[in-house]
Amino acid sequence: MKALRFSMAWFALVLTVLPCVCSQEMRFELGLRLRQFERAFDVHDSPEFRRATVPHLERAVQSFFQFRLSEAARALDQARAESLAPELRPLFHRASNLTLTPTRCLFATGTPQLTWEIAGMYGQSDWNDLNLNVTWHRISDDRPAEAMPGTQFVRLSEVVDRKVHLKVGDWVEGDYWVHFDVSDGEHSIRIGERIISCVDQAPDRVLRLTQRNQDLEANARGTQAASLNANVRTVEELAKGPSSETDFPAARLLRQCEEAAACLDAGQTYFGFPRGGEYWLRLVGDQWRIPVRVRVPENVTQDQPVPLVLAFHGAGGSENMFFDGYGDGKVVRLCQARNWIVAAPRVGFGSVPLSELVEELAHLYPIDRSRVLLIGHSMGAGAVLRSLTNSSLRPKAVALLGGGGSVPRAVDLSGVRFFVGAGERDFGKAGSQRTTTHLRAANCDVKYSEYRDVEHLVVVQAALADVFEFFDAAVD
Repeated sequence: MKALRFSMAWFALVLTVLPCVCSQEMRFELGLRLRQFERAFDVHDSPEFRRATVPHLERAVQSFFQFRLSEAARALDQARAESLAPELRPLFHRASNLTLTPTRCLFATGTPQLTWEIAGMYGQSDWNDLNLNVTWHRISDDRPAEAMPGTQFVRLSEVVDRKVHLKVGDWVEGDYWVHFDVSDGEHSIRIGERIISCVDQAPDRVLRLTQRNQDLEANARGTQAASLNANVRTVEELAKGPSSETDFPAARLLRQCEEAAACLDAGQTYFGFPRGGEYWLRLVGDQWRIPVRVRVPENVTQDQPVPLVLAFHGAGGSENMFFDGYGDGKVVRLCQARNWIVAAPRVGFGSVPLSELVEELAHLYPIDRSRVLLIGHSMGAGAVLRSLTNSSLRPKAVALLGGGGSVPRAVDLSGVRFFVGAGERDFGKAGSQRTTTHLRAANCDVKYSEYRDVEHLVVVQAALADVFEFFDAAVD
């Protein structure tokens, strides 16, 4: 029990202190390295690969919770290196600490060039004699990349003041993936990527939204107004500089804000059915406001409601974690394949108003309230259990990964099916095992799974195939 209380206090400390010691750009770089490893894990997963990477991942987790964030980044890069061919590893180890940060993520079409600042994330800079190849292509919302690729070659030895100037004068309005590869003349490897956006008349359009938002802020009482307010703030920040923890399609967000503002001015709603796709929302209840990222199938219909997956992130994460991490957004892809709605709320070390949250989402989208599914990792697993014990909602199934909690005797969860998973080397394994014992004592149907040579960070990605097989059986 003392260990449990210590863990709870430590997670609370992480949530309180991390935003103060970790800039959004540092969070972005950590997230980028995690996604790069997760892609490698997806391709190379095997007992041998897990054994080779688990020591690096354990160091990454330990460094993260000790606020040694540069060392966490180094450990993630070392884990990714295990997926590379031997001849690529020397180049990767030289260049993996290199970061490229744009002066802004949203700019006006016709801008001649966009400046990127080069720095070292950790260790020594040993890449001045390497070459940098920058490539880009325009993306079109949720459809495949459009044809408009570009490339620019840079000799790092010729870079002045550690600034690279990307020529963007011919870019048309849209969101662009920009990729960075380093080479030594013989080998080449990718070390970075980012979404950069340009729009016509960017300063004027952002200013108009900002001025309208100032009038809106004082009266942003409902989900529609609060969501518009939050999205306008995001666009403003992207226009000022690289202040986001993850990639945002700023051109798409700007268009959505303009359309939403026009709808609200006309007394209409914007966020919700029949508009499908991906949105950042600010859900509003009587006494709560919760940021939620949601992905809705384009072909969902009002007369055929679909299952809802609510995903609760772990400590230090946000509503973006399940969309961009945990297997490079694997939960979203699994829901897309099933035509399910997925929503990820921002959670803290407490509970969320679960019933009210689902009802607010059901007001927006055709959700089958009888087929609600919950998944939580670490702190998020604990938040799921606490929310259930304080709610009348009884989901069809729940997955708790790398964490959990106790179940009060007065709470009846006997009709809910639970999947509890932990890594063999997961520091949350003991908590998962205790949770399983509590749930079984409460007469719940529980399946416990343990993943060999997996620690706390990768347990979600390792378990998701089993989780969704469990969900499939529950909703059938």
